[in-house]
Amino acid sequence: MANTILVGAQWGDEGKGKVIDVLTERADIVVRTQGGNNAGHTVFIGKQKYVLHLVPSGILRKRKVCVIGNGVVIDPVGLVGEIDGLRKLGIKADGNLFISETAHLVFPYHRELDAQREILKGKNKIGTTKRGIGPAYGDKAARTGLRVVDLVNSSRFETLLRQKIKENNEILKAFGAKPLSFQKVHAAYRAAGDRLKPFVTNTVVLLHEHHSRRRLHRLRSATAPYGPRGWRYEGVHHPCRRRAAAQRKRRDRRPAARHGTRIWRNHRPRATLWMVRRDSHAPGDDGQRH
Repeated sequence: MANTILVGAQWGDEGKGKVIDVLTERADIVVRTQGGNNAGHTVFIGKQKYVLHLVPSGILRKRKVCVIGNGVVIDPVGLVGEIDGLRKLGIKADGNLFISETAHLVFPYHRELDAQREILKGKNKIGTTKRGIGPAYGDKAARTGLRVVDLVNSSRFETLLRQKIKENNEILKAFGAKPLSFQKVHAAYRAAGDRLKPFVTNTVVLLHEHHSRRRLHRLRSATAPYGPRGWRYEGVHHPCRRRAAAQRKRRDRRPAARHGTRIWRNHRPRATLWMVRRDSHAPGDDGQRH
């Protein structure tokens, strides 16, 4: 299964969204691997305008699986709003949008820290969007951040969030900023967690399963042009030429097939494809290679 990876070589705003929108036409799965809702892109289909921040643009095409991977930092409240906005425009996300359970979360204290650090730098400020993306990745690197799997576990989330709010309120006080209310943040994020829970899964397993199914489908499809009519794929392939050559030698020493079963083999440079056809006059033949 071929993968196409689009990487921006600048500091953003290279037009990746437009390129991705074109590439998704021939893709089976569209994966957002990193970043946050500090940016996004606008897609026009006809006269209809769609603005996307976290949801992959493949959501606008039918029969596309969209994945928000574990490298993305997610603002749950913002993501719920984005999904709701798409639904109002007739775009459904149920069953074709999946969120990694190990993706890290962006909280209000990340946004406040982002803003306060920019103020402190004065003329030397970076010019961030103040969406808290940098501080959220800082927590991820320090292995102190909260993840989606924590968000959907209500009791665990409350304990962890209370700790993080307390810790970051002290930092905000040092900056001269107002502390955050645990109750308000907890209520908003728990509501978002309940909404997002149906989308949450182990996306690593999900992608491996899709990869395996697609690879098998393509392997089966690839045999059709090479076999005579009525022959079917039986199922061996060897990526190693030496192994294929050794198999040919062993095959030449095998006794003739029983019950009139004929075997057709096509040895390609990087694969050995076995095709089997059962003669209609062969009684008791189960159609398998002997």
